[in-house]
Amino acid sequence: MGASSEGFLVLGIDPGLADTGYGAVRRLNGRLTLVTCGSLKTPANMAEPQRLRLLAEQMRSLLADLHPEAAAFEELFFSKNVRTAMAVGQARGVALLSAVEAGAIIHEYTPNQVKLSVTGYGAATKGQICGCDATSAGCTAGVTSTKPQSCLCWLPNNSAATAAATPFIWDCDSTP
Repeated sequence: MGASSEGFLVLGIDPGLADTGYGAVRRLNGRLTLVTCGSLKTPANMAEPQRLRLLAEQMRSLLADLHPEAAAFEELFFSKNVRTAMAVGQARGVALLSAVEAGAIIHEYTPNQVKLSVTGYGAATKGQICGCDATSAGCTAGVTSTKPQSCLCWLPNNSAATAAATPFIWDCDSTP
């Protein structure tokens, strides 16, 4: 699956049962542009199996609207709260399956790889990621970049959008 005349689109996913974040980044003519970002929500008062079904429906709809060539996921970070980790793992499975069924190439990265791609430092804090100054980093108009390795500051405070930009940096040879 190659890039269309509109460029190569990667959908980043930050899974969660209550709130699954997403961000889509397109590369065209060497420039990265944020296409959209947001979240898919499931109500807390709904039974978990029904929440997973709803998330699957929302993911399929999002994928059908965007037609991404690839999807980027952060690998799971296991916390001390096993219940939360299980719910996030199930949501991630639903999102992964939906992306695979839609024909997207799957890219998976550790949280440190995503941070490194944005800031140049794999142990960056959220403040360091979100506090980047777009003008000093050379971004144009705050929405696109020709230097993704040093200039992803135009991304919103959205982990999924950051993950979506990561394949363009880590997999340069295989991502048009």
